[in-house]
Amino acid sequence: MAKGPRSFLFSALAKLAKEMDAAAFRARYPNDWIVWEAGRWEPPRAGSTIQYSGEAMQQIMARAASGEALVLSLVPAQDPGGAPVELTLGRGDGCALQINDGTLSSRHLGFFPEPGGGWSVRDLGSTNGSSADGEPLDSATPRRLRSGARIQAGQVKLTFYGPEAMHQRLAGG
Repeated sequence: MAKGPRSFLFSALAKLAKEMDAAAFRARYPNDWIVWEAGRWEPPRAGSTIQYSGEAMQQIMARAASGEALVLSLVPAQDPGGAPVELTLGRGDGCALQINDGTLSSRHLGFFPEPGGGWSVRDLGSTNGSSADGEPLDSATPRRLRSGARIQAGQVKLTFYGPEAMHQRLAGG
């Protein structure tokens, strides 16, 4: 199996999850998950150089509204000395979890594996800020995540899931 974070389209992973029970899913995919929730696309605001006709905009909005979620596995990593490594999420090429969204900073969030399992998250000094379950995140105080936690980074909406909860959501339960 590949090392490091992997990404899947929600529908592709859901098809696999429906073919196995929760124990088999966890055996094959033992990691925690981040789901990048498909959101409603909004056109650029003031200062935009691109304008669309009403019909073209309706077509764009219809395609965007049917966007599919992206599922990212959180795979713990270690430095050469064996210490846990923080996984970064942002637009930058060096991020383990890369999402190309203009409201994200190059390095926006840091996810850190907790001893005994689970993850915490912190903002990495982003321009547009972050929150977990509606509470602002800062760079000094990592916040432990519970399964189902809602994370907002800029305008990007993410949900954190443990393996069992991820299987349940994928399998439609």
